Amino acid sequence: TKVTLKVRKYKAEDSSMTSFIFPDFESGCKAMREIMQGGFGKPHFFRLQDPEETDISFRMSGKEGSFSDKFLQFINYKPMKRCLMYVIIDGDPDYTKFLLRKVRKVAKQNKAFEVGKSVVNKWLEQRYSSAYLRDSLMDQGVMIDTLETAVTWDNLLGLWKAARDYVKQKPNTLSLVHISHAYENGANLYFIFMCPMDPKDEVGEFNKFHKGLIDVIHKNNGSLSHHHGIGRLTSHLMKEEVGELGLKTLQALKDSLDPKGIMNPGGTLGLK
Repeated sequence: TKVTLKVRKYKAEDSSMTSFIFPDFESGCKAMREIMQGGFGKPHFFRLQDPEETDISFRMSGKEGSFSDKFLQFINYKPMKRCLMYVIIDGDPDYTKFLLRKVRKVAKQNKAFEVGKSVVNKWLEQRYSSAYLRDSLMDQGVMIDTLETAVTWDNLLGLWKAARDYVKQKPNTLSLVHISHAYENGANLYFIFMCPMDPKDEVGEFNKFHKGLIDVIHKNNGSLSHHHGIGRLTSHLMKEEVGELGLKTLQALKDSLDPKGIMNPGGTLGLK
């Protein structure tokens, strides 16, 4: 076995970071788009939470009802409207300071209030631990999963609203959405849903709900995936995603590499 590694120089002390709170998701998305299209550089870590996910962050960090929470509400950053943005910039100290100034300017032009480094550090402390809650919650009868899509900026808000409307039709359901990857032409939307399961038909209920959400995303100009990949649950839409010629091209590639059809038949991409 042989492994080749790519190694970059990295100095943690040169990182610049901060966070902002926006009055609503629309203004946060507008700022994110302007930063990505500004031509002055791009943050290495750039994340925007929608209102419901922002509220959950306030509760999990113990900030709900605190003096800072009351102050933010007083200056019109209201619960279930406000949105948190996290920014980390790595590189040469002169570059990180320059880019941070540019990011601050755009954010403030879009009605952001800067809340500093501590919010970012708090998120970084728990970024890996929360994912391990999934199986434990499922064992307790909570239906939970994540899925994501890529979408152009002009379609992003419409897709976000349509997907939230679909999820919220189900009683007692949390719908947490954030952007974790942004580009000049668009971004991803990462969805997390949580709700009680029907103990009589857990698998059937999950498959139906999950498929419905993916259908809503696809009908609103989102891709089937951003980085999770395409598996059995979404393979029925693969032809619609890439077209008949695209699917034939992928099948020809698989046939070339797997002539006996023994590699996950009928699985990823819905290929034979």
